[in-house]
Amino acid sequence: MIPHFVAIASLSLSKSRGWERLLLD
Repeated sequence: MIPHFVAIASLSLSKSRGWERLLLD
């Protein structure tokens, strides 16, 4: 949907899965 989404996903995986949970939720 948003180009930045890809960057956030990569950082989330590298940093923590906190973002993944928010995205899925």
